[in-house]
Amino acid sequence: RCIMNINTVVELNNQTLAFLRKQDFSNAIEASLAALVCYRSHEASTIRHCSSFNTQDCIIDQCMLLSTPDRNKTNPRHDFVYECGIPLSPAVSDASIVTPILIFNSGLAHQMWAESHQDCTKSEEILQKAKSLYERAYSATLDMDENVLFHFVVINNIAVLDRAIGNISRSNPCFQYLLSVLMVFLDQGCSARLQHVEGFLMNLPLTVENAPAA
Repeated sequence: RCIMNINTVVELNNQTLAFLRKQDFSNAIEASLAALVCYRSHEASTIRHCSSFNTQDCIIDQCMLLSTPDRNKTNPRHDFVYECGIPLSPAVSDASIVTPILIFNSGLAHQMWAESHQDCTKSEEILQKAKSLYERAYSATLDMDENVLFHFVVINNIAVLDRAIGNISRSNPCFQYLLSVLMVFLDQGCSARLQHVEGFLMNLPLTVENAPAA
């Protein structure tokens, strides 16, 4: 029963990612929320009876690196949003990994819906919902030092949301902080992680982007 339940969650999460790729954001929201409800319904029994997965064996960043960003995708955006979603494997049942991933993907679905309905009076409400979900995903992550890529994309997407609703005083410091994280990726030769944040520089405020090198 436990395996069946986690497989159902994985399938719903896969559906969320598929809908995101198709830009079917309404169905992406529905699938992401269904995945959360399904996982939460069985979370206690999954952890108590079927906890064969050690948190130390896998981190969220590893789940993210299972997917490869689509370099051929035409991007009409003027900012960078991490929009490919995060896949799950049936082998991963630890709540400290599954929960942040599911919440993040739901936040992403909400953000994409809102940005595709910018003329809709409901879009700002959905953006706020997306931001709340991202913040919950961030809070649910136990070890941010081990999940640097996840840490990066959550903060980035929140900062893009803040800028979209006019909260520049919150978004600009976030982008400046992420620039320092990007420099660490470059210094450490983290090519796999860099592929997932390619395009981030377009988010930088002009005052940062045009600053002279030290």
